[in-house]
Amino acid sequence: IVQINWSCAIVFLLLLLLLLLCFYFFFICFYLVTGLLEVEVHSVTVDCTVTSCFAHTVMTSKAFNKASSSQEIFFEVELPKTAFITNFSMEIEGQVYVGEVKDKEKAKKQYEKAVSFGQTAGLVKASGRKMETFSVSVNIAAESNVTFVLTYEELLQRKLGRYELLTRVKPKTLVQDFQVNPGCTNMQSAEIEIVNGYFVHFFAPELPKLPKNVVFVIDISGSMSGRKIEQTKEAMLAILEQVHEDDHFAIILFDAVIETWKDSLTKATKENIIEAMNYIRRIHSRGATNINDAVLTAVNMLVKDRQMERLPERSADMIILLTDGMPNEGESNIGKIQENVRTAIGGKMSLYCLGFGNDVDYSFLDVMSRQNKGLARRIFEASDAAAQLQGFYDEVASPLLLEVDMHYPDNAVDSLTTSHFSHLFNGTEIVVAGHLIDNNLDNFLVEVGQVSATYWDVFYPDEEYIFGDFTERLWAYLTVQQLLDKSKSGTPDEKANTTAKALDMSLQYSFVTPLTSMVVTKPETEDSTSSPLIADKLTEGTWRKQKPTQQPRPWICPCSTALSPLSHPWLLPSPKPKTQQAALLLLTS
Repeated sequence: IVQINWSCAIVFLLLLLLLLLCFYFFFICFYLVTGLLEVEVHSVTVDCTVTSCFAHTVMTSKAFNKASSSQEIFFEVELPKTAFITNFSMEIEGQVYVGEVKDKEKAKKQYEKAVSFGQTAGLVKASGRKMETFSVSVNIAAESNVTFVLTYEELLQRKLGRYELLTRVKPKTLVQDFQVNPGCTNMQSAEIEIVNGYFVHFFAPELPKLPKNVVFVIDISGSMSGRKIEQTKEAMLAILEQVHEDDHFAIILFDAVIETWKDSLTKATKENIIEAMNYIRRIHSRGATNINDAVLTAVNMLVKDRQMERLPERSADMIILLTDGMPNEGESNIGKIQENVRTAIGGKMSLYCLGFGNDVDYSFLDVMSRQNKGLARRIFEASDAAAQLQGFYDEVASPLLLEVDMHYPDNAVDSLTTSHFSHLFNGTEIVVAGHLIDNNLDNFLVEVGQVSATYWDVFYPDEEYIFGDFTERLWAYLTVQQLLDKSKSGTPDEKANTTAKALDMSLQYSFVTPLTSMVVTKPETEDSTSSPLIADKLTEGTWRKQKPTQQPRPWICPCSTALSPLSHPWLLPSPKPKTQQAALLLLTS
């Protein structure tokens, strides 16, 4: 009898809980719908101009509060992580409130009191793999209008022969006037373009691929068990099928122990590929994580094979490291591992680091890659992880040039961005920008190391096709990005000097970067005084740790995350030489 009474009590409590949940969801739906009905959206406009691979996007939303009382209205926009916000403004009943870009540390101190009282809010948060969300709210009086305008800029990266421009627009309510206006002009390849005293040079030659010598260093520690190791095996099997017969390769597995498939690199013959694939199928997870010895084993293998002349003289040497955790076996000090690897490589090869999942120390891998002529990439734990791994390999699978130097006449240009590149892969391009000493050139000599010295034609875009000083802003964007990358490695003095230069340029050109903040002062209301909102640029090492905002939102302006999304990933194909306008493909879902 006691057991039956307890069962009835549990059933009663469950029914009561279900009833409470129903009331809760009814209240939330009523709350949201009421807000939506009281706000009329006049227009949502996305104006995007791509000029010479530099994208300038302006998102504008106009709304009207029809309610008989004031209402908090939120504005949210998703933008690419590679973009820099350059301007934000709110216009309320004729009064314009403009955001100001400030030194991040000074902004924090200036508004420390407001922060301690909870009067500020972070305006930028993560949104998927390639996007981040800018959001702001403002209290709008009854029967009043508000206009939000957000501007951001980015240099589009050429990968696998195409450019990708991502813009997500997700209306949540009816919009009287909804427009997406993409524009693409002057997508030149192998041209030098000049506007207002600044030039940009795009270099994407058609050349035969170089053979490569690649060592795959794969983490098989206990944390890789289950889905991760299976996806890694799936990706490796697909990658091995694509290795070119002129390439050489090796496989190193590591946990606490380092295991090599063979003692040296092997030519990618059909028989060797089949043998390697059978080896991959048999691997399983186990043990701890000895990153230091695994990478050094790969370096020593490449160095030894070079000394024994087993590899083609003109070929690219690279190591691809895949790990999901922290070093906890052998040398575990991150700084010491980076020093050991940098000393062993000595600039003779490239190191690419793939961080699998959220637990990996991404900044450790990022710095170690940059110190050794490579880059790091996060592999997200998802059903398509194998495809992410394979996609990265595709980007570096076909080297065209090594140690490329772009030489420009000293008497013609100054303030150059990076002009030395460790490698050029098929489907990518080299971009160099700078300031012109002589603004009336028809051509000038550019010497490209390993290729030739050539007089390049100078192209002056028509004024109607450009947005202001786009070459100068492209130069500034590229310079700041490169300075930020350099600030992650080097001596303390070098890091400090590079960081200071990046900060000065970020402030000069109003870029919201990891060193600056966009400060927006909200207007005063009857219930509160004006309070600042601070937007910071996310970095790869911090955005994964963010938690979503928990505050209730009665209404969200229609550039926000919502139901029935309309997404616009714009794919711009690689430009042909001498072509003044590239095609634009608009995809909607």
